[in-house]
Amino acid sequence: MKEELIKKMLEISQEEQGYLDGSVLVNKELYTSENKFEIDRKRFLKEGRLITVRPHSRFIEFPAHRHNYIEIMYVCQGTITHYLDGKEVTMQKGDMLLLNQYVKHGVKRAEYEDIGINFIALPEFFDIPLQMLEENNILAEFLINTLRQNNPVSHYLVFRLEEDRAIENLMENMIVSMLNDEQNEDSINQYSMGIVFLYLLRHVDCLTQSSS
Repeated sequence: MKEELIKKMLEISQEEQGYLDGSVLVNKELYTSENKFEIDRKRFLKEGRLITVRPHSRFIEFPAHRHNYIEIMYVCQGTITHYLDGKEVTMQKGDMLLLNQYVKHGVKRAEYEDIGINFIALPEFFDIPLQMLEENNILAEFLINTLRQNNPVSHYLVFRLEEDRAIENLMENMIVSMLNDEQNEDSINQYSMGIVFLYLLRHVDCLTQSSS
């Protein structure tokens, strides 16, 4: 990724500074108003928008939690380790994780150089990417099960991409558009994500998925 984008994402947020100053627990008030730790999309997603991005907060271990949205994490630099199905899953630069809204997971403490970007998306964001996939495949199945709200099954996919340049460029473009709040970003990013998914189908041999 471009050096200026990495530099921007390396900036320490106010939340992260609190952890560096000695806070030993995740500041849950930033993520939810509920007693249970379910991260609320309303805290990050502007009204009327289908998707946004947020750098993963470093310098703290995230305990087990869920989201009321679809999450995609892309590792821009370093490593990010998740706890999924009772296993440690360490993602390297260029790897991608897709989580539906029923997955409960934790995240190991990330350090300064570890940059993961979280895509926070409503299920309907994936209507266009699903149409672009056309045929039955692992990604289409994941999206169909995700969009069926009456089928609450925990499911995730991890793609080991080995820094695929085409996917990296597409992810970079989406990140920049959302960070800059560009016009018509939802529609453009729906098609961009659809192209990313088509590229992901080339990497099904590097796929790990939940057993459920």
